[in-house]
Amino acid sequence: MKIVIVGAGKVGELLCRDLSLEGNDIILIEQDVKILEKILANNDIMGFVGSGVSYDAQMEAEVPKADVFIAVTEKDEINIIASVIAKIRSKIHYCQS
Repeated sequence: MKIVIVGAGKVGELLCRDLSLEGNDIILIEQDVKILEKILANNDIMGFVGSGVSYDAQMEAEVPKADVFIAVTEKDEINIIASVIAKIRSKIHYCQS
């Protein structure tokens, strides 16, 4: 299953680790380069630097081709907007924290 996750905080990092260990293809979108690099080094996932509310970041992460979209940043507003953009761009299941 192809899963796009926005946000690499505690929840995002845990989801990346657990879902990738289950054999899913994980793509992480994170604004902080250092955090993203740390998570990429410790997990078998792909990642992109950018904002989850950015159309370009979502297209680069191939959100329209994803099976699941999960937004788990620290800001509810970002999670909601990112999820709405993802839903508009594709017909996928989405979750928000």
